[in-house]
Amino acid sequence: ERRQSLIRPLLPLPGASFDLEDYTVQTEISKNNYADYLWKEGNRHLAQGTVSEARNAYYSFWRLKQLNTNLSQIDSLLKLAHFQGTDFVYVAIENRTEQVIPRRLETAILDFDTYKLDDFWTEYHSTKQNDLNYNFGVILEIRQILISPDRVYEKEFLREKRVRDGWEYVLDDNGNVAKDSLGNDIKRPKYANLKAKVLVTTQDKSVTLNGNVLFRNLREGRNFSQVPISSQFVFENIFAQFEGDEEALSREDERLLRRYFAEFPSNEQMIYDTSTDLKQQFATILKRKKFR
Repeated sequence: ERRQSLIRPLLPLPGASFDLEDYTVQTEISKNNYADYLWKEGNRHLAQGTVSEARNAYYSFWRLKQLNTNLSQIDSLLKLAHFQGTDFVYVAIENRTEQVIPRRLETAILDFDTYKLDDFWTEYHSTKQNDLNYNFGVILEIRQILISPDRVYEKEFLREKRVRDGWEYVLDDNGNVAKDSLGNDIKRPKYANLKAKVLVTTQDKSVTLNGNVLFRNLREGRNFSQVPISSQFVFENIFAQFEGDEEALSREDERLLRRYFAEFPSNEQMIYDTSTDLKQQFATILKRKKFR
């Protein structure tokens, strides 16, 4: 029928004849047979009650809908097959350390709206819904938190710079002002050596979180995969003070002079500050992991 549809607009053609057939009835019979097959296959898959069979049912019903059939139940069957074929994944954080993890850190990590993890067949939840059967679980297990003390380092630098500082007369051997060939006094640039001492202070504090991402089959009650995860955040503040000639300072010195001593963040704040990096790593691990 497709070949004939290409020829039909060109007819009649001189010196050529074509025997065209009407395939309307055969096409309608085949379409109905295929629709009947898809309907039976979809319901057969759906009756198996497994996730993989529900997905097969969905694709049968979807192809059935493409045939433009007027089955009233098709949309509800598609919805049912999609629901039964979806892996609902419960995600939680477990603190295996002896330190308190800020509640807002857990909230930030479990904010899945920022992860964009859900796909057509997988849905992640940080809060369990009673009407759902969760197939898989993901546990972010934090096993170690290492926090350094507040550290301050000081280092002194000597800056020297030779700069032009006006001019002076050139004297001859007798101590008199020397003259050029025209009898004019001879002058030359005068230079000064400027010096300054710069004290650079560095404040430093760091935190490291180590743990694992555990993937668990909740139906079978066992872990089937484990991925290590580690995140670090470093607080650093550098500033400077000086004594001596300001003109001897470098541009970097001048930039540091505009900075001042800062209060060290608390341990709780430091732990929370790892959340951005921890979320990125956690999201990457989840996106790479296939449950089926």
